[in-house]
Amino acid sequence: MFNRLGIIGIALTSIGLLAALGWFLPLPAPREPGPQPGDLAAAPPKAGPDPFGYSVAFDLELKKIGQITPAEFATRYPPPKDSPVLSTMSTGTARLSSAGYPAA
Repeated sequence: MFNRLGIIGIALTSIGLLAALGWFLPLPAPREPGPQPGDLAAAPPKAGPDPFGYSVAFDLELKKIGQITPAEFATRYPPPKDSPVLSTMSTGTARLSSAGYPAA
């Protein structure tokens, strides 16, 4: 009998505490239509195709030095000689593991 009364007492106490908590917590005031003091004055600007101006700078530098071919790039920046992946892998016979790494 005490066990049943204890559970009922805990349940009623919990309901009472939740009701008191809901009674004393203030509800937010309803918003009035239209702009509010905390709202943004205007919509944030939308980024165009080049918001930071990098393509303009890139185009200017490209005009200065000119376009290079893939062969010129390969001679300027050769791959490292001690790379185990490059020494054992051919682009025509490359096999990858399920994780996408070169298979041993």
